[in-house]
Amino acid sequence: MKRIYTDNKSKKITQPKNINFDVKTKGLHLIQIAAKTQSEKQLNGNDDEDLRIELNHQKFPQLTNENRYFDSPAAFSGGTSKGLTKTIYFLVWLDTGPHTLRFIPDIGATLNELNIRQISNSAQLDELTLQVDNQAENGDRRDWITFVLVNTALTSFTPELTLQRRFLDNDDVRVIIDGDTKKKHHNLRQKLWYFVASLIKGESQKKKFTINFSSGLHYLEFWADRTPTLKQIAFSGLIAKIPKTIQEKIIYRANQYDFDPRIMLRLVKRESQFDLQATSHAGAKGLFQLTSITIKEIAKHGLKITDPYDVDQNIEGGFIYFNWLYQRYAGHIKKTLAAWNWGLGHVPVNKPLDWDNLPTETQNLINDVLGDHDF
Repeated sequence: MKRIYTDNKSKKITQPKNINFDVKTKGLHLIQIAAKTQSEKQLNGNDDEDLRIELNHQKFPQLTNENRYFDSPAAFSGGTSKGLTKTIYFLVWLDTGPHTLRFIPDIGATLNELNIRQISNSAQLDELTLQVDNQAENGDRRDWITFVLVNTALTSFTPELTLQRRFLDNDDVRVIIDGDTKKKHHNLRQKLWYFVASLIKGESQKKKFTINFSSGLHYLEFWADRTPTLKQIAFSGLIAKIPKTIQEKIIYRANQYDFDPRIMLRLVKRESQFDLQATSHAGAKGLFQLTSITIKEIAKHGLKITDPYDVDQNIEGGFIYFNWLYQRYAGHIKKTLAAWNWGLGHVPVNKPLDWDNLPTETQNLINDVLGDHDF
């Protein structure tokens, strides 16, 4: 696996924090996050610590309640982890370009480890085995590991674990698939614990779970009692959904930059009618109608466009330039669009937008892009 980003320094988070990273080659990636959140008991009666994650502005809610994020399997909660380390693994397709992980705490959290690796440049893997070697910290019946499948289909998965038997309290592991706790025929005390230590100390156990997930957001949870170890996990029939059409690629980039996808789709429709080969009389090229001046500016921000008619180069370059304008005008969308159409020299940064003096063409573009039109 190709390493993209690593930070193993423990740090306390009490305010939202962004971690930015760049992907040079698009592909399937594994993002590993280990963190601790303290429980109400540890905080002497205060509320539990919680931490939730956003990836490129995508939130990860409970599957049963899309408005609950801190209680999601893709979040860290002191109430369920009981102050011990939990690890979340995101399996996600990432395109080339900038990406952002946002950590949003409630009260606080301790981030212990962050690793981002590229697994494959293919969106479809018949078999994928991850060497995990994650041993749970000693504790009772708590949230331990979650695998988050982002826009991904999956046929089956097979975890391999090591559990120990003790005189009074054995290792046990619970398996929860999209909120459904898997059960085996143990005694009443163990009915919710799928993997249970036997008489053989250090026993290794593995089980294939056939699930046939369609593409979407899915959670595979492992809860631990005492100190089991997840040695590895194998996935079969893994298919990541990647943006293929022009519209899908624009929506994907818009979500990356936290722009309203409807605005960006309208802008491209207004500029080129989604015609990749569109060329204006002034020489503007492709979907976003990039000019030689904008291409030079885009190069200053890290992207050298070799072919403005290449769909990925044009879209990425268009978003880089639009984002640069948006930051230049402090998030003022009408100023951004005015400068996009009329030019920087006509739209001062520190003065209000003089609508009446805008060319009719610029006024029409702004109205079309910000209006309520179909695509």
